[in-house]
Amino acid sequence: MLAPHFQEQVFFIEMPEIQTVLYPLRRHADMGIHMTPKGLVIEPSIFDAMNHKLLSIGVCASQIYKGEAELSPQYPKDIAYNCLAIGNYFFYHAQADPKIIALYKASGFSMISVKQGYVKCSTLGVGQNAVITEDLNLYRAFTAANIETLLIPKGDILLEGFEYGFIGGTGGFYNKSLFLNGSLKHHSNQLEILNFIKEQGTDIIELHEEQLNDCGSIFIFDS
Repeated sequence: MLAPHFQEQVFFIEMPEIQTVLYPLRRHADMGIHMTPKGLVIEPSIFDAMNHKLLSIGVCASQIYKGEAELSPQYPKDIAYNCLAIGNYFFYHAQADPKIIALYKASGFSMISVKQGYVKCSTLGVGQNAVITEDLNLYRAFTAANIETLLIPKGDILLEGFEYGFIGGTGGFYNKSLFLNGSLKHHSNQLEILNFIKEQGTDIIELHEEQLNDCGSIFIFDS
């Protein structure tokens, strides 16, 4: 589904199961992987499998880091990798992985601690300095940092085993394009979301026509 939208060769990596989190979330990339400016930080239990896959497609070993935090099903012990960088700001919960925090500090980011543990799940980046979120406290933190933010109500997003999913888990932003796992036409706030994204000069690429589905985010990176 993604390949036709790229001129260069594309490799797809299947997310290994994180056995220590709730079953519906075990293959959610945003639960066990975080992309920092210096490379990927990976949860210890899936590190070997992911490291092998990444090296096999040409990712440099110096860009692959083993995280320190091991996950468990109980919140907030499952949120260590669920952080977000936007602009020059890094938003994270106190239980975030120490390796991730250290890499952002070393990169000169402004560090902002927030109460919401599922920062990435709750937030969809739609531009270099623009996000959509369903969380009021995150909305306040983003706007205080002068990040353009659209607050939408929870719901209208599928997630197996849960009443609803989260907007951040439905897609990924890359090179002025937003890739979505589903179609906005099924969302109650469709027009508001579409207008906000278009204001950022971002192209919307819907990978299928069904309802938006929280798949644990779409991560796209250059090897």
